Order: sequence, then structure tokens, then C-alpha cells
Amino acid sequence: MIRLATSPAYHRCFNDLAIAYPAVVVSVDYRLAPEHPFPAAYEDSATALAWVLSTADPWLATHGDLSRVFLANDSAGGNICHHLAMHHGLTSQHLLHRRGYSVAARTRRR
Repeated sequence: MIRLATSPAYHRCFNDLAIAYPAVVVSVDYRLAPEHPFPAAYEDSATALAWVLSTADPWLATHGDLSRVFLANDSAGGNICHHLAMHHGLTSQHLLHRRGYSVAARTRRR
């Protein structure tokens, strides 16, 4: 079953993350194949990450700790996160492995 980032299940998960850590959670509703072939999903995700890191949004720049950015997803989105992490120079020392998930963590600003 394919679920959108806006689905109730993901929304509940994002709310739980935001409360537990506390964290600002940004969900990317990237374009899906076959309607949008490769590399559309990667481009959408890279654009979203660049937006987060750019501090273009005043609220996010004020309330988010952009020295601590985490990438996470499952299924195809997990692969996208992996490639975004590698593109941004995150090495294995930045990767956290928990319960079968790989999470890329940017621990300091460049």
C-alpha cells in the first residue's frame, strides 16, 4: 500500500515525533512514478531539504535548530534519504541505525 505524506498514519507518526523529541517535522509530498519518472522524487526532496537549510522561512529559522537536521523515511523514501545524505557529504559516522531504520543526522552547520 502506498501512503502519501498527508495520510492520517504518517500525520500521527509526525505528531508523535514532534512531541517526543521535541522536533519540527517537515514532510515532503514528493512526486511519484510512473506519472513523474526518475529523478522527480529526488529533485523534490532535494528542493525541500535546501529550503529547510536555507532559513527562508522566518518561523522555521527562529524555532528550528538547523544545526541538527535528521532525514528519515521508509521504503522508496528511505532510499531518497540515503542519496540526499550522501549528496550532502554525510558519511557513515553521521548515520544512526535504530530498529531497522537508517537516519541521517547533520550534527553541525557547514
